[in-house]
Amino acid sequence: MTSEFPSEQPYKLDPEKFPKTLSIDLPTELAEHFQRLALKTGRSIDELILEALDKELGEY
Repeated sequence: MTSEFPSEQPYKLDPEKFPKTLSIDLPTELAEHFQRLALKTGRSIDELILEALDKELGEY
């Protein structure tokens, strides 16, 4: 994106509004379950975990 005023920035990113990272340690059996499900469905493990969390935490 260009501007007729080179020193003027058209927008500014606010790092405070970036998505936050969440780390979860899964028990081996659950990690293996998600791995099998990912292979079966062609979806990523992260996507499957997010969906499971969304279903369980949706009411909060």
